[in-house]
Amino acid sequence: MLSTCPWVEMIPSSVAADVTVESARYLDGKPPSAHGYYGQQFMERHNRAVRVGGSYSGSGAGFDVMEGWDSTVAAGVNGWDALGTYPPFSGIGGSQVQIDVPIAKHPTTEELFLVYAQNGYLRKFTPNASTPGGSWSTVGNPLSPPIVPFDSNGGACAIDTVRNRMMVTHGSATAGAMVTEPYTVDLSTGVWTAHTYQASAATTELKTLQSAPGMVYVPSEDAYYLRGSASGGRVFRIDAGTFDVTKPTTTGGSSVPAAPFLNFAPFKNYENIYTRWLLAPLLGGVVYFPGYTSNGWFLRLF
Repeated sequence: MLSTCPWVEMIPSSVAADVTVESARYLDGKPPSAHGYYGQQFMERHNRAVRVGGSYSGSGAGFDVMEGWDSTVAAGVNGWDALGTYPPFSGIGGSQVQIDVPIAKHPTTEELFLVYAQNGYLRKFTPNASTPGGSWSTVGNPLSPPIVPFDSNGGACAIDTVRNRMMVTHGSATAGAMVTEPYTVDLSTGVWTAHTYQASAATTELKTLQSAPGMVYVPSEDAYYLRGSASGGRVFRIDAGTFDVTKPTTTGGSSVPAAPFLNFAPFKNYENIYTRWLLAPLLGGVVYFPGYTSNGWFLRLF
């Protein structure tokens, strides 16, 4: 396995003259600079890196546009799909848009599942079979949505393929308080269930994490692995059936740097990991990038 992975700039940034404020595209046709949160995903069947919504990096205003980049183009070629190739994710009560929402991809079907933070609506993106694009739908009855008893903004999320449900944890409440117990939502019905972590020293430590950690589901272990922003090799393992929390012993992680930790109102503190903690099944573990200027790290699990 290569220990050095060179980065290549596929296309240069937009020049200042082409930058427009809060627009779906800049004057040069490229998508705007934005905070992507959990919306950075990869659609293998389309060979597309996609970005689902986010907030404009200048003002922080949210938007619901979904973008796709063709990963097969050569460096220097504009690989962005035409605006509207992938539809926007809003659709509940008109143009409701929220930022920093939990988003996870089903590893088999490649469906995306997105949670509207304050009312518990579960949105599903069904990709086209082969061509870029697809459609969004609401799971469950849109006239009587299940209410999530916390604001799930910044909640880590991953899909349990054994039970066909998505777990969300460590969402930040509107007033900035953390809710650290887990919730699951059935991907077929949109019905939510509250759970409680099993009491342990690892559980107590897990609950000290703030919102926006990274989390993946590992089918071979039927467990979630969760990571915060602190330096070192600390990770948490959460049993998907019992919600027992442990801290696996790891080696070689003492020099992993801390990730940039965010601290701003009204959401207080953010672990700021999001999708930089990624399961790589073909490699047998998790790939982690603490920050855009740091090296990448690999944790072997199987």
